[in-house]
Amino acid sequence: CSFCEDIDPEGMMQLLVRFHLAAFVETEEYYDRTVPQYFVPSVLKLFAGDPPSSIGVIMRATPLHITFSTKFVPPGYFTRFVATVAGFKACQLHFKNGIYRNLVSFQFGDGKKYDHITFTELPHAIQINISRNVPDSQEYTSFSQACQDLLIVLDDSCKEVDKCFRQNTISCDAK
Repeated sequence: CSFCEDIDPEGMMQLLVRFHLAAFVETEEYYDRTVPQYFVPSVLKLFAGDPPSSIGVIMRATPLHITFSTKFVPPGYFTRFVATVAGFKACQLHFKNGIYRNLVSFQFGDGKKYDHITFTELPHAIQINISRNVPDSQEYTSFSQACQDLLIVLDDSCKEVDKCFRQNTISCDAK
């Protein structure tokens, strides 16, 4: 295909990032400074089963649900949402339980200590769980402060993704 020869891979990735379909990430587990890394959730396999449980977690916030005026998660919204969240410096992909198209885990924190966040796409909402291992909790900011910081990231992410969906008049509400 002569058309395909003219496509610059880096330009294509920048286009995907621009429309929140991918995010540039730096993961400690797979990071190679010579090659840019991108998180592209739409190419991942679906998770089918029970969400992984967190062993040893004692502190857990009530799950947060992002709901929509349509009463379902609009096609493409979850992909764009988690790609946008992945672009925040405080969020780092967490590979321990796997990364899937409809279930993504992050470590959320200051770079030294992290809380664990799981995003799950449900038919009617996006569910967000945040938890913390207590043995390390003395060295963290307060759990309620971490939850408040996460709400700011979630609100900013919703606003960014909503810009992509403006023409559809879909509204996002975190409860």
